[in-house]
Order: sequence, then structure tokens, then C-alpha cells
Amino acid sequence: MKKELLLSLIVCFCISDLFAQVTVTLKPVAGAGKDASVTTQVPTANYGNLVDFEGITWTCQSILCNGRSMI
Repeated sequence: MKKELLLSLIVCFCISDLFAQVTVTLKPVAGAGKDASVTTQVPTANYGNLVDFEGITWTCQSILCNGRSMI
């Protein structure tokens, strides 16, 4: 019984690892790449060059806000 339980836990762990997140690193050519960030919180803001490439959703004082990065 214990052996079967352990085996089923190992199988479940291995299967759940198949659905993990994937990280992608984008590296445009230095000087030739342009990036931008847009948000619904301050749609006219210019954030300049950003280190992060993000796609996020959160709340700003109970109002839904979205943020997206573009290359």
C-alpha cells in the first residue's frame, strides 16, 4: 500500500512538471533594438528603456490595470 502511494505521488509530481512555466530570453542587437512599455494606469507616460519585458495585470486602487512591454 505504501509503495503504491509513493509511486502514485512520484507519477503525479512528474506529470505536474510537464505544465511548468517556460522562460524565454529575448536579446535584440545592441543599439538596433527599441522597446516600450504601455500601461492602462498612465497611458501617455514614457518609461524610456526598461530592463523588464512584462505582461501584467493588477489593481490600482480597486481599478483593473494592465501593463505590456513591446520590442
